[in-house]
Amino acid sequence: MGLSSENHDLRVTFKYGTNGEPIVEIVVGQEARTFTLWEFTNFWLDIIEMARKATTAQMELLGALQHGSAGQVHGREMRIDLTSKEPRVE
Repeated sequence: MGLSSENHDLRVTFKYGTNGEPIVEIVVGQEARTFTLWEFTNFWLDIIEMARKATTAQMELLGALQHGSAGQVHGREMRIDLTSKEPRVE
């Protein structure tokens, strides 16, 4: 079974390895990565968590801009720390 997105040159294939273990192969462009189903599940949950943190940080930044703190943010580079438990905009 496979899924693909031509817009992003992405292909995800689910198959069984030689020992019958479920395998997930992710191909982006010319790069390929193979995961066990367990590794892929953990990887996907990490991606979801990073996206949540990035979205929360962006919403906090937009809230700061709307509440008049734009002078503190204007002209600064926005960096989001995705490794901490709570996202921070620096």
